[in-house]
Amino acid sequence: MSDFETNDAPSVHNEANDALDREADAILASFSSRAGSQRAGDTEQGDAVEPSDAPQDGAPVADAGKQGETLASDAQESQPDATDVPAPLEVLGANDAAMPVSASDQESVPAEEAPRKRRRWPTIVLALLVLALGAYLAGVVAFMKVFLPNTTLNGDDVSLKTIEDVARANSDSISSFQVAVTGDGVDLTLGASDIKATYDGGAFARAAIGNQHPWRWPLEVMGTHQLEVETRLAYDAVRLDDQVGSAVDKANKDAKDPEDAKISYNDESKRYEVVPEVLGTRIDRKAAIKAVRDAITAGQHEVELGDEQLVKPQVLSTDEAYNKAVDSANAALEATQTLKRGDDTLATVEAEDLQKWVKLEKDLTVSFDLDACTKWARGELSERLDTIGSKRTFNLPDGRQISVSGGTYGWSINGGEIAEKIAENVKAGKQADIEVTWLATANSWNPGGNEWGDTYIEIDLGKQHVRYFKDGKVALECDCVSGGLNSGKMHYTPTGVYYINSNMQSGDVELKGEIDPVTKKPEYISHVKYWMPFIDNSHALHDADWRSSFGGNIYQSNGSHGCVNLPPSKAAELYGMVSVGTVVVVHD
Repeated sequence: MSDFETNDAPSVHNEANDALDREADAILASFSSRAGSQRAGDTEQGDAVEPSDAPQDGAPVADAGKQGETLASDAQESQPDATDVPAPLEVLGANDAAMPVSASDQESVPAEEAPRKRRRWPTIVLALLVLALGAYLAGVVAFMKVFLPNTTLNGDDVSLKTIEDVARANSDSISSFQVAVTGDGVDLTLGASDIKATYDGGAFARAAIGNQHPWRWPLEVMGTHQLEVETRLAYDAVRLDDQVGSAVDKANKDAKDPEDAKISYNDESKRYEVVPEVLGTRIDRKAAIKAVRDAITAGQHEVELGDEQLVKPQVLSTDEAYNKAVDSANAALEATQTLKRGDDTLATVEAEDLQKWVKLEKDLTVSFDLDACTKWARGELSERLDTIGSKRTFNLPDGRQISVSGGTYGWSINGGEIAEKIAENVKAGKQADIEVTWLATANSWNPGGNEWGDTYIEIDLGKQHVRYFKDGKVALECDCVSGGLNSGKMHYTPTGVYYINSNMQSGDVELKGEIDPVTKKPEYISHVKYWMPFIDNSHALHDADWRSSFGGNIYQSNGSHGCVNLPPSKAAELYGMVSVGTVVVVHD
């Protein structure tokens, strides 16, 4: 009986098993065909089978000890006559599901059926794996061109759509393209035709499918997928820039420019501070165009212009250099200066005054304006501290109270030196006491009152009388003639507190009047012996030997040219009592 024959009863298989059998037999046939071909070649050459190798009638084809031998070897050893049986591929073909056998052949079926079944199960498993691999690879190939189920692309459902479908839809959507630009006074809508826009649908679809993972499709096919891909839009950048720029220019027509942060002095806090910048409303043309371009690239259809697109101030309040400069300036303002005369505090120079001279240069360095400080010291400070020419109210030795203004006697500060000392201390950031230096001094510090003491000359213009007080007592007195109406002109004697100056002299002193514009000669020429000037060298107490009487109302009709005329004897006596520096008080 041939080893490739089956039982007389047909073997029944269902369709699934048949298919698996066919796949397995085909694989086995590919191996056994090589052995069959070798066997046929040996037969044609006359090689006989050794008797000891041939099987006996009725003996089993194989036993448990020979399960490892190849199918091709079994077929050769069990075949009595190569011409009596079909080739192995014919036996295991798809049409051999129920092959009839003779009764005598059925005796060998039980012996070969068990090893055959054991060989079939690994074959089935291998076939299933091959089928699974094929299905998997088919899915990989498919999902390289088709989007997975439950997939959205930029919010649109593209489940199971092909690359071509998505590319076509993307390209066709250009007809509805538009970008709305608003904010900061701009209201502009751009359509596809306005900027000659077109979509590259193919590139868009390929970029999107590239985000899938086809090799993992068995794991991802049941999930959801949200893809985001920038739309590949081509447009005329020049046309876009022109249209956006024109809209910006229109909005900027009445726009307010930004203001840089600046350094300013705060009167309330008495400190310098950085005043924050002001953004303004003017749109930055380049920034607005960039915002629209970026939106189109990102596939957005609405652009809201805001503060980011406004023209920015160049200097911000957070600028480190500005804040450091403010700190340096405030350190200078804290250098308070106290002006003193001995133990007396005359004035305090604080931040309110210092801020007028502490300056921040363009390079943010701190400087001190010495000229401005000197001007202040010689002006405002001098008016506060100087007593020369100020109103004085005092009592005469006889108890009568007098008020008088004007004159050249009193205290007068040296503004230039004081300013230099202030500048030196402030630059060093040092608080200090400054001893005031003077251009002129008085007998005592008594602003608004008697600063000359009890020794002085009093000229009472109302009474036309002169008294010289020595230590509070009258040492000399006499009538006088002061300035008044003379030659048709009024020549008043000025009131105030003066002192006899260095032009004091005695002897033959010649006095000359003003030059007459007609005669080109002095209005008068007089000679005196005792000259005691108290206003420059023009107004003085002096003897007047040309007068026979003094006092009364003489000055009203025959007054002097401004001097105080004294009887010659009294003038000589007074000249011997006074000296340069003796105070002269002239009052009405």
